[in-house]
Amino acid sequence: MLIPAYNAEAWLADAVRSCLGVTEVERVIVVDDGSKSAQADVVDSACSADERARVEVVRQANAGGAAARNAAIERFLAHAGAEWAVLLDHDDELTPGIARTLEVAERTGAAAAVSDRVEFRDDGWEKERRCAPFVSIGAPVR
Repeated sequence: MLIPAYNAEAWLADAVRSCLGVTEVERVIVVDDGSKSAQADVVDSACSADERARVEVVRQANAGGAAARNAAIERFLAHAGAEWAVLLDHDDELTPGIARTLEVAERTGAAAAVSDRVEFRDDGWEKERRCAPFVSIGAPVR
């Protein structure tokens, strides 16, 4: 799991906990993109001591969302072990359906996969649920 984050203390703990709640997630990399807030403290409070071993926080000077995503991907590639990298915005939560999505992607040889998406209103109630269609165009990329 790769989570770029900037001043995300209001949402980051929920995002990290949602990742740790999915058994198949081996590692969570949070890239702090020069936040003015104490995001590392938020991450620490979101995890038990055992879970903290699965979470890495990388800090960088503020360079924007794209640079934070790129830093997360570079960190993932430098310490490869998992076959898939999953990007998650700091204000989103990972749904357990990601495991099924990645199983299908693996079986079909997909280069990329999109999982279900749930949007929430500010009061916490579900606003909209979108299920990702499975689309196959051409031969798998290897």
